[in-house]
Amino acid sequence: MREMTTPSMLVFAAAGAAALAVLAVVLLRVMNKRDLAAEPGPAADPGGESLTIKGKTYGLHTLKNVAGPAHWALSLAVGCPHTFSVHREDAFEWLLDHLGVMTKVASGNAHYDEEFEINSKEPDWTAKFFSDEENRRLVQELFGLDCSAVILNKGRIQVVFEERDALEEGADALSELAARLPKA
Repeated sequence: MREMTTPSMLVFAAAGAAALAVLAVVLLRVMNKRDLAAEPGPAADPGGESLTIKGKTYGLHTLKNVAGPAHWALSLAVGCPHTFSVHREDAFEWLLDHLGVMTKVASGNAHYDEEFEINSKEPDWTAKFFSDEENRRLVQELFGLDCSAVILNKGRIQVVFEERDALEEGADALSELAARLPKA
């Protein structure tokens, strides 16, 4: 067996440490995404609360983030049977996309598709929904308010904000987007 020199041992140790760090980040992100996909709000989650903004009542849930500060999910019941999630693409999504774990949906707008990652169990319906310029504009508006995700799941649409101060301003765009969704 060949002896490892000190420099090659350091390279080997650094590669092992990097692999463990990537695995830890992947696990934390998967745990956080599971939390973000939970149904917030008083009707769906006993830990949720309600928040009334301009006479409209929203579900509000504080999401404890394992890897950082808390986020706030503002949601509305919409009765839409479809699902999708939108977030900015990062290294984790790039990895999952290239491993074939997630299905990325194209909106038909190249600039938008470079900026956002859209995933869905119903790619045809989702592609049609995001081919509409107004739907894309509303989601962009939400992301301009420090939104980290827009999720439609189980008849609720929720927007995850990084700053609690963005809730009131984001409520208008969330309401407009919710009104554009089909009902069951």
